[in-house]
Amino acid sequence: MEKRGPITAEDTALVKRYLIVPMILDAFERDKQIIESGLFKSPTLYTDLIDKAMDQATKELTYVRRAFKEHGIKVYDERKTRKGVEAKYLCRGYHKEMSMLWTFISAEATVLRRLLLAEHGCKWRSEYSGSDAAGPQTVLPRKDQLMIRVGRLHK
Repeated sequence: MEKRGPITAEDTALVKRYLIVPMILDAFERDKQIIESGLFKSPTLYTDLIDKAMDQATKELTYVRRAFKEHGIKVYDERKTRKGVEAKYLCRGYHKEMSMLWTFISAEATVLRRLLLAEHGCKWRSEYSGSDAAGPQTVLPRKDQLMIRVGRLHK
């Protein structure tokens, strides 16, 4: 069901997430190739964790695309420039432009990648150590405190 009215902060957050998550997937894939190149003695320890994080990021992107339909959002132009990423999108009949600097994208992607990796690392620790603890204490923001306030990472 498509919402009515002007563009909201949630709509903008969805567009940001739509632009950033594919870059995260690309970065994970590059990291995985480097790890598999023979520099690590036990690469599967790391690639398994990256694979799980990539699965979660893919689910997040699926959620965002579904939310696009509900919110009436369509990104129709996306360009990478020297300064960052520029996108044009349509939201319930309103044409809007967004630009994000590479420094912002890098910071957001780093936080999201850490959350994706930490989520699976903590699950692994809990499952295999016999501990019921949620995992090590972290200085990372909770998922609901991200700059991109869409909600939790979707499973």
